[in-house]
Amino acid sequence: MRFSSRRLTGATVLGAACVLVSLAAGASAASDPQPGAAGHGCVVVDNVTEQTIRHESVGAGGLGMHVGDAATFYDNIYDGNSNTVVGNVVGIVGAVSTRPSDGHLMTHYTDDVLFPDGAIRADGIADRNLVLTGKPVRYPAVGLTGRYAGKYGYREWNTIIPQTPPTNPGDIRIQLKMVLCG
Repeated sequence: MRFSSRRLTGATVLGAACVLVSLAAGASAASDPQPGAAGHGCVVVDNVTEQTIRHESVGAGGLGMHVGDAATFYDNIYDGNSNTVVGNVVGIVGAVSTRPSDGHLMTHYTDDVLFPDGAIRADGIADRNLVLTGKPVRYPAVGLTGRYAGKYGYREWNTIIPQTPPTNPGDIRIQLKMVLCG
């Protein structure tokens, strides 16, 4: 096993700070950016779907996770009107705790979203029970490059529940929306 240290970037620190502020406030999601605010040009990514094309897991594997389990995922983002790939996602998810109030599994996501016109990093906590039942989850996002650089907002997604019960992450598509302003 090999361990390495890495330098924290401003985006990493910002992502962690956004999560801590949200959690300290008792919120499960970042506040909505205000598209009409003066000087706040917003970029909205909507009407797209995302599907895992490759994943690797440590622990239970598949869709079932337990505290301590983790997985990496590589997703394609598709135009909502066709199966044209318009972007990619590289991410990691880890099961971090069970919420005492309802027993729901809480997972931590870090997603790097790559489009031809720039990159976005999203980082936050999501209730795994919401993920598996098609309810929306949302966590903070920051634009890193291109037309997204310097913008802040959120990544929101929900699982599109298939007709046949899924057995692995590649069987599931999600509906994706991101809003970044600044």
